[in-house]
Amino acid sequence: MLETVLAEARKFLGDRITTNTGLRDHHAHGQDTNPPVRPDAVAFIETTEEASKLLVLCHAAGIPVVPFGTGTSLEGHVTPVRGGISLDLGRMTAVLEVNPEDMDCRVQAGLTHRSLNTELRDKGLFFPVEHRRRTLWHDAGKRHGADRGARRWTHHQNRRAGAQVLDWL
Repeated sequence: MLETVLAEARKFLGDRITTNTGLRDHHAHGQDTNPPVRPDAVAFIETTEEASKLLVLCHAAGIPVVPFGTGTSLEGHVTPVRGGISLDLGRMTAVLEVNPEDMDCRVQAGLTHRSLNTELRDKGLFFPVEHRRRTLWHDAGKRHGADRGARRWTHHQNRRAGAQVLDWL
């Protein structure tokens, strides 16, 4: 099944889906203390459409998919404990839209806090609280986020209203 999925995924990802051992080792863990588990392959997606196509293939074949941002997870949630495909979001770094009047923006899943703040700086805005290199989805995907000392609109549950959820069923 895996080989079939990889062959189909290569039709739209080309060499951006790989079974290279070094890349699989890099995606085998975050910064947690759990033992690493290599994924069977790593996919470097660049668009939501690519993610959706790959998820459809993997779901149909029963192959697990684990998203991977910058690998800074301390909780172990980027470790592919059942193998499968590591979905690297590192090339999805675009700021899609900034609305200074509404104080909101739309971004791709691989964008880091620092990159977003660089984009927002000239508009007199910033994305508060977190300053490490991890991706925005890392915190927004968890209800509590990294909101130590957060006030009012700085809580992550107030920041993810425009999230696009992929339904592959």
